[in-house]
Amino acid sequence: MRKLKKTTHLPFTLVRVGPPLPAEILQPLKSFLGSEGLVELGYLNNEELAGFYSSLDCLVIPSFYEGFGLPVIEGMAARVPVVSSNTSSLPEVGGDLAFYFDPHSPAELASVLAKIATEGVSAEHLNLAYERAKSLSWRKCLEGIYEVYQKVLD
Repeated sequence: MRKLKKTTHLPFTLVRVGPPLPAEILQPLKSFLGSEGLVELGYLNNEELAGFYSSLDCLVIPSFYEGFGLPVIEGMAARVPVVSSNTSSLPEVGGDLAFYFDPHSPAELASVLAKIATEGVSAEHLNLAYERAKSLSWRKCLEGIYEVYQKVLD
């Protein structure tokens, strides 16, 4: 975040969803970002989560390990630029429509965010990401499984 602040000189707010941060992480963040710069929302239900995603300027997923990458799909479905670590299943889920960084490199994350903040992301890109999210629905998954069984049983 220091690198991002230095690079862009743009104000930003970190909005977190999930379990509370440990005090040893939370306190330095609060002192660096200020009282307005960090918003902790805790856990959100599905309805709240949909509203949360659509309110974002950018979704950052800094995971080292991710089972499937549902947040990538949810961000794309909300037509929000998705910035994701390049590990685990995340690149497979986001394809070429998410922006990636090495989760061990804060400078790389800052660079990706600075580029989005200064250049923006086209509506066409966000619409393509939205279409990708639609193609990765549970219904599509079940249809694919059904097709496999049909082929095997025929």
